[in-house]
Amino acid sequence: MRFNATDKKYVLKRDLCRDETACVFINTSRGEIVNEDDLIEALKSGHLAGAAIDVTVKEPISSDSPLITAKNLIITPHIAGSAYDVQVCGTNMIINSLSDYLDGKSRETPLCINDSNGF
Repeated sequence: MRFNATDKKYVLKRDLCRDETACVFINTSRGEIVNEDDLIEALKSGHLAGAAIDVTVKEPISSDSPLITAKNLIITPHIAGSAYDVQVCGTNMIINSLSDYLDGKSRETPLCINDSNGF
């Protein structure tokens, strides 16, 4: 996901604190899109059953961040892009784009299709 200033703190309290206490929030895109104070509040208040984040606003996350002690939060060290399927997809996009470039073709949007699940 590309990030620009209009995306900053895009996910706010109004999005996280609803009456659906069985919800789980997952962010593997950009840390800056989430208002972390609102995320912490939603986790502590029970408006979210839990969350899993692979990115934070400040990386590496500071040891005194309230996110570290949230009991219903899983934090991974920005490794979502290391998944096998992501690596295969990225490699295929590069190969296809390079091949098209060398053949004089232009591609507006690179395609990545996983035959096993159809997208």
